Amino acid sequence: MARPFRLGVVGPFPPHKDGDAHYTGRLVRAIAEAHPHDVEVRVWTHIHPDRGTEETVLPNLSVAYRTGGDVGRWERARRTLALEPEIEVWRPDCVHVQAASKPVYGGLMAGEPATWLMERLMDGGVPVVNTVHNFAPREEIVKLAAEKGLPGFAGPALLAYTYGVYRRTARASSVLRLLACGRDPQTPRDAIGEIGLRPRAWEPEPHPCDHAPVSPAARDEAKRALGYEGKRLLVAMGFVDRVKGYHTLLAASDRLAERYPDVRIVIAGEALRPEAQAYAEELRTVHAALRHPQVTDLRLGFVDGDEWGRLFAAADVVVAAYSSTWGPSGPVHHALGRAKPVVVSNVPNNKDLKGLARIVEREDPDSLFDGLRALLDSDEEREALGCAAGVYAAEHTWARVAEGLLATCRRVAEGRG
Repeated sequence: MARPFRLGVVGPFPPHKDGDAHYTGRLVRAIAEAHPHDVEVRVWTHIHPDRGTEETVLPNLSVAYRTGGDVGRWERARRTLALEPEIEVWRPDCVHVQAASKPVYGGLMAGEPATWLMERLMDGGVPVVNTVHNFAPREEIVKLAAEKGLPGFAGPALLAYTYGVYRRTARASSVLRLLACGRDPQTPRDAIGEIGLRPRAWEPEPHPCDHAPVSPAARDEAKRALGYEGKRLLVAMGFVDRVKGYHTLLAASDRLAERYPDVRIVIAGEALRPEAQAYAEELRTVHAALRHPQVTDLRLGFVDGDEWGRLFAAADVVVAAYSSTWGPSGPVHHALGRAKPVVVSNVPNNKDLKGLARIVEREDPDSLFDGLRALLDSDEEREALGCAAGVYAAEHTWARVAEGLLATCRRVAEGRG
C-alpha cells in the first residue's frame, strides 16, 4: 500500500480566534476529512495557552504548537526558523504556507522569518505552495502611513520595504496563491503587475463560502429569536477595527432611521487589541450622540458561534463598508454563503464582487445610504443579489477550494510546477 501524501502546513490555526486561523482550520480540516486514507496532514502553528505542544485533531491531522507566543520579536523569529529541521524530519511531499505575512513570525510586519523558512525548505528540495492573504496595493500602504501619522518619507519607505518582502516571498514559493474573491478577480492580477512580482507560478485562491442559503421562514425565525420580529435588519459583523468602517454606517444611521422606521442596525464584533478597544469606545460615544441611537444595537464583545449564525440568518442586508482592506473579507463570504444581499465599499478585492454585491464609495456615508436605499426600496434587487450570492457560494465551497489547493500541492510535489 502506497504511503499517504504528506502535506505539511505552516500557518495560524484554531483555537486562535483571528480570521486567518479560522480560514486555515476550515481549509485544512476539509482536506483531511475528504482524504482519510490517502493524505496525512501536519500543521505547525502558534503556541496557545489552552493547548500543549501537540494535538491530534483527526487520525490523519496533527497539530504542533511551536511559533509565536508571548515573547520578543527575536525569539519569535528563532521559533519560526527552528521549524525547518522538524519539518524536514517529517518528510512532507509538499509544504503549504497559509497567511504567513504577519509579525507573529518575528518580522517587522510582513512575516519575514516565514519567508526565510520557505527559502530554506525550497533549498532543501521541499516544494512550497504559499497562499498570501494580504497583498496590499500601493494606495492602501500609503493610506496606512498617513493614518498612522508617520512623516512624509515613511509612506514611500514602507511601500519599498513591503514590496521588497512580497517579491522575495514570491520567489520563495513553488506556486504563489493570492487569496481572491469573485469569478474573475482583477485585484491579484493588479498586485502581480504593480508590485513587480516574478513568481515561478501563481494562481488565485478563491475565498471559500459555506453554502447554506437561508429561507425567508428561517430568516424570520432568527429575527424572532433575536428580538427583531417585524423589522428589516442591516447587519455589520467582524472583529472590531477602524478599517471595518463601522463609523461610516453609524454616520448613515440617522438618515436610514428617518426614511425607514422599520429598519434596525446591528454592529457586532469583539475588540481584541488595545487600538480596537479604543475604537470601540469611540463608536459608543458616536452612537450616544445620534438623533436616533435606538435604531442601532452595538454588540461590541465576544460573539459566539450561535449568535453569529443567528445574526447572519436574520439579516435582510449585510453591510461591509470597510475603509481599507488588504485581503478578501471573511464576513462578506459568510453572507454570500447564506445567499444574503451585501453592500460593500470599493476597496481592493471588494471591487471584484461586481454582480454579487452592491458596491459603494469607501468612507462616504452618503454613498452608503444611497446603496442601502437602493436595496431597501427594491425587493427585486435584494432577491437578485441574494440569488447570485447563493449560486456563487455553491461554486466556491470549502470542500471545492480545499480540493483545488490539494491538487496544486500534488502537482508541485510531482515536479509539474
